[in-house]
Amino acid sequence: MLYEKLGRMDDAESFYRRALAILEKREGPDHPHVAAALFNYAALLRKMKRKGEARRMEDRARSIMASVR
Repeated sequence: MLYEKLGRMDDAESFYRRALAILEKREGPDHPHVAAALFNYAALLRKMKRKGEARRMEDRARSIMASVR
């Protein structure tokens, strides 16, 4: 999030991708922590005007959250 606040969006995206990969490996692809990371990553993508990608991330995050309820 620091890189995002500094306006270094490409660096921020790289770290979001890395964090997501680590969480998916450690917790499994359907864990609520993965959903939280997807929502955060989607917010960054929206700031980068990549709304389609953001929407797909949010959809996946919502699907994960629905499955754990």
